[in-house]
Amino acid sequence: MTVAVIGGGLAGSLLALELRQRGLPVVLVDGSHGSAGVTEGATELSYGAVAAWAAPPTPLGRLMRQAPGRWGELQQRYGAIGWRRRCWLRLHGEGAMRWLPGVPLPCGQVEAMGFAAALPDVLARAGVQRRQARVVRLEPVQPNGGGRWRLELTGGESLEAGAVVLAAGAQCRDLWPALSPSLWVSWAGVIELEQWPAGYRRGQLVLPGRFERLALERRAPALEREQWVVDAGLVPWGETALVGQISLLRPSPRVGEPPDPRWMEQCLRKGLERFDSALAQLPGTYRQVPVAFCTDGQPLVGRVPDALGLWQFTGFSAAFAQVPVLAPGLADA
Repeated sequence: MTVAVIGGGLAGSLLALELRQRGLPVVLVDGSHGSAGVTEGATELSYGAVAAWAAPPTPLGRLMRQAPGRWGELQQRYGAIGWRRRCWLRLHGEGAMRWLPGVPLPCGQVEAMGFAAALPDVLARAGVQRRQARVVRLEPVQPNGGGRWRLELTGGESLEAGAVVLAAGAQCRDLWPALSPSLWVSWAGVIELEQWPAGYRRGQLVLPGRFERLALERRAPALEREQWVVDAGLVPWGETALVGQISLLRPSPRVGEPPDPRWMEQCLRKGLERFDSALAQLPGTYRQVPVAFCTDGQPLVGRVPDALGLWQFTGFSAAFAQVPVLAPGLADA
């Protein structure tokens, strides 16, 4: 049985690798790729922080505490994928007082650019077939059952699979509108700095003690107009750094038209000024992507109801801590 995984980012790629470990033939359909086949999307622009000690006291949180070990296993199995087991994290703002103020804390990080750059070779060596195309239509081959699916791709191509996994983040609802109403989309933006900023220890992560984005995500169904928040942060990204993050939510669960990037960058820099006015003025390139999340904080993992052979793996709010610990269980299922 061939499994088609739609989405070539973190969720789709790690799940594809787990499925190959179990001997299943996998086609990974990646509709968002940049030059040299490197994915440019939410995964590549992520902070990638993995702080197991900060996981909430919930069943999902207990699983998230295993994430550093899982990343270590993946790097041992597949070679360098950007995982840094021990780096230092400095928290700021509200929520940081729970820990020792100003004292760096141990933290792991998946350096997102390195991870994205390594993926094509890792997937190829694992035997994952990659189709660099976008799915424009998804439908069952037999409307009354049977479990086989047809994927129509850009360029007039198509493929059939015995099972399909929706791991395309913000595109998932467009492909299957009947997904849970808890699945929403925000627009997230960061700035790629031209060089590492003076005054900051190279390689250190600086993040807010409490992410306002999470509270805004919970309020999404009650929004009557669009709202944005800035969670000021700085993380290593290749030879330079990413600063951000702005999150824009609208009173609709769908992606919609991209917001004006110039306006988004202005709002982001305005929010950064409250954290570090000098950092807010540094030259850099603004980038934004649509990001899927679930309003109840519980990602969609498992079978899609009333759709034989269709599975879901999306809606993560802390993807680099959640995906590596959830992918093995879904692959088993």
